[in-house]
Amino acid sequence: MKYLKSNLFAVILLISAMIFAGCESSTDPVKPNVKDVNAPTNLMANAKDDSTIVIKFTSSTSKDSSFFKDYVLYINPGMSEKKVIDKSSNMITITGLQSGTLYTFELAARNTEEKESAKISVSWATATRFTGIKLYETNSSFASGLELFNTESQRPETYKIANSDKWDIALDTKGESFDIGSPTLTSYNITTPRTTFVKMRDSWIGVNSLDDIFDTEMLDPNQANLINFNSVTKGFAFAVKTQDGHFAKVFVKAVDGKILQGTADNRYIEVDISYQKTANLPYAKIRPVENDNNSNGVNSSIKVTNIKKNVIE
Repeated sequence: MKYLKSNLFAVILLISAMIFAGCESSTDPVKPNVKDVNAPTNLMANAKDDSTIVIKFTSSTSKDSSFFKDYVLYINPGMSEKKVIDKSSNMITITGLQSGTLYTFELAARNTEEKESAKISVSWATATRFTGIKLYETNSSFASGLELFNTESQRPETYKIANSDKWDIALDTKGESFDIGSPTLTSYNITTPRTTFVKMRDSWIGVNSLDDIFDTEMLDPNQANLINFNSVTKGFAFAVKTQDGHFAKVFVKAVDGKILQGTADNRYIEVDISYQKTANLPYAKIRPVENDNNSNGVNSSIKVTNIKKNVIE
């Protein structure tokens, strides 16, 4: 009996060894070690129209790795489904948005196991576009001033000096000094001029359209200014805040190296506008006020001043 127990114990040990050896030599695939991916950077936005925002970013430094999959974009409020962006892209157009709503866009990169990187974010609102608006020089019989948005016509309106109290921005070419900005600082004799705050970024000088302007945060114009463009040969844009609290971007077009088009005395500039219809709603998170009213002091071809224009005849 003792002999049988010994043999049984030996058999059990042998079977256990065989099972252990079988496990050791298993051909089951080993799951590779998938690394984390780096987050994208420099998330920016552009309000294409009153229902569309374009998002742009700097690609993840991990994008060429074998374990990099794609990007995911989260939109709040109102959109529960995340947007997937191909790994080869650094831009996406978001449609179906509501006017007057400030959206937050959060972007992350994903690896092949769908693990997400840290998120980066930007907050932005839509805006309405208007294009091809002409403002004429001071001596012209046509309109030199612009109301950015008329609530009755639902579009911008241009006016001659007789209705200059409606101007949000004005073109002043008196004395061959070419200026655009707040009516309060122009040389026009306006009984009750509207005060418009004006500010610009150096990156907005040399652009070809409003579509070129992507930002991480909105400029907050905090004082009336005039922009002199005598030496400017390329298109430029500036941000405004109207007297009644509406934000807008104004793009001034250049043609063949000139801002002022046509022949005297009916020379003109052509502008496009991106206008926020909801008062006191900026396009985006406000940029802190900085001492940069003189075009940040970088681009010498354009000058910004808060001093009233005084032309000696």
